[in-house]
Amino acid sequence: RMTNDMVVVGDLINNGFLMVVQSVLLLVGTVIILFILSPRLSLVTLSVVPPLLVATWLFRLFSARAYDRVRDRIAEVMVHMQETFSGMPVVQAFARERYNAERFGEINEGNYTANVDTVKISAVYIPFVELLGGLGVALILYYGGIGVIDDEVTLGTVAAFIFYLDFIFQPIQRLSQVYDTIQAATAALNKIFALLDEPPDQQESPDAKPLIQPVRGEVTFDDVTFAYGETPVLEDVDITITAGQRVAVVGATGAGKSTMAKLLMRFYEPGKGRVLIDGQDLRDLRARDLRAALIMVPQEGFLFTGTIRDNILFGRPDATEKELVAACRELGIDDFIQSLPEAYDTLVSFRGSRLSGGEKQLVSIARAFVADPAILVLDEATSSLDPETEGIVDAAIRRLLRGRTSIVIAHRLSTAEHADRILLLDHGRLVEDGSHDELVARDGHYAALHRQWRTGTQPASDPADGN
Repeated sequence: RMTNDMVVVGDLINNGFLMVVQSVLLLVGTVIILFILSPRLSLVTLSVVPPLLVATWLFRLFSARAYDRVRDRIAEVMVHMQETFSGMPVVQAFARERYNAERFGEINEGNYTANVDTVKISAVYIPFVELLGGLGVALILYYGGIGVIDDEVTLGTVAAFIFYLDFIFQPIQRLSQVYDTIQAATAALNKIFALLDEPPDQQESPDAKPLIQPVRGEVTFDDVTFAYGETPVLEDVDITITAGQRVAVVGATGAGKSTMAKLLMRFYEPGKGRVLIDGQDLRDLRARDLRAALIMVPQEGFLFTGTIRDNILFGRPDATEKELVAACRELGIDDFIQSLPEAYDTLVSFRGSRLSGGEKQLVSIARAFVADPAILVLDEATSSLDPETEGIVDAAIRRLLRGRTSIVIAHRLSTAEHADRILLLDHGRLVEDGSHDELVARDGHYAALHRQWRTGTQPASDPADGN
């Protein structure tokens, strides 16, 4: 959407403004010359300007709406094309090529119709401007002829007015054409600024306080309730995670695991209750302090276009080369990086498409390790990895979590087994809380899930798959 809008604005800046300046200067200069030659005949000539202004106002009114529709339709076309190309393997796997082509035809037809509407408006306006130009010539000939007969003006003056009339209507016609571009650019700018002016979901308080240093890493959910619209996701969650504790959060799809992580990251704010770090409410903290103390490693390692080094140093660009290599060696992934074509200088394409899922996860883990947060939120990956890569990833994660407060959205019960503490969520409520051995001894819901996993009657990822 923004790409096309910026192209339209660029066209206006590169061509439109220059044409406007040239046309205005030519128009003003011509009018001055005409008044010097004959004020009376100049007023007659300029009598066509009021209807031109009315026509231009109407044109602006209708064309602005039409160009808004054009920008919306173009955005729909671009979104559909991007989705189709990005999801081409899925489209082909489900044999939906014909459907997507037909859907594109429908969207493009809407784009075509919107553009035709703008052409229709211009097709009325531009000929009307030309008609006014012809009317101006007729008025000059009529009143100029009378003036020649009465010896008020010379025949040369009348000829000059007819000659200069083109210098009035030519810039006016140019301005009307530029107005098309201005309308399109205005619609584009409105959409660009609507996006740029979109306020953040969670704004920092004007009197935000710094997070007390050093950060110990204690996390508290104080009677927290949260809902998406009218749908409750978390209800009365009341827990304290001590500094340095490794906590695994498990539960079925929709239990509220990821929502709990997002509340801690302050992507959302609780409808009731508080989320605290070291006893300080997140809503009272400066955003930069919160982001420095708390990092989330997503399920899919997202990489930016650039080098491996750029991606690892993303959270701490001032780290030295020595610190970078030492961190990767401590994680046990330096050998993997050195095996790449250019080692740390290996270029990564858009979203890391040249790397495997496991390799992207390793770079993402290294990025979090170099940033050195006090608290870590890890959304464990569910993607299938080959045994060797999975072993490297698991070892890197264990080193990453060492000595930090960590909350792991566990998608495998094997991960939960090794946690200091397990939180079991069910329909947004905390139903069990304890270590693996304690929960197994209670013989509750977690113990039942664990038995099913051990006996192979339920996949290991089922208890925590999804939200």
